[in-house]
Amino acid sequence: MGETKKKGYPKGFWVCGCTEIFERLAYYLGRSLILIFVTASVATGGLGLSKGQGATMQSLLTAFAYLGPLLGGVIADRYIGGR
Repeated sequence: MGETKKKGYPKGFWVCGCTEIFERLAYYLGRSLILIFVTASVATGGLGLSKGQGATMQSLLTAFAYLGPLLGGVIADRYIGGR
């Protein structure tokens, strides 16, 4: 019987994997930096908000990141969908 060589993953797998890694990196980096930016003083280039307000803004960013695609899907299906 002939031996079969084990094939690796296709190139598209690696492209998708790297894209997902960079997307998650950008999300978590942006999520952490927004708190630093909004709580920094105005003199240093921030918004000068309290830590509580900064946490609220960070929470809203997270909520919109997950709820935005749902709202977009509803709009696309109801108003833009296949004709």
